[in-house]
Amino acid sequence: MRKSWFSLADTGVNLSVFPYLNASAALGCCDNATPPVNLSNLVSTSCDLSLVYEPHKFFGTIVR
Repeated sequence: MRKSWFSLADTGVNLSVFPYLNASAALGCCDNATPPVNLSNLVSTSCDLSLVYEPHKFFGTIVR
């Protein structure tokens, strides 16, 4: 299970994905309109992606 955050960039979207330390704590949270997030249950490092908009194209890069 993962938790992710989106932020708008000038030409696309930045996405950070954080794994849960204890995934069972997140079970059932998808049934809520706004699921509660316990930040202490997230791994501090994330996989960061930059998704870029281009006319008639779509590509993404992993930002480290």
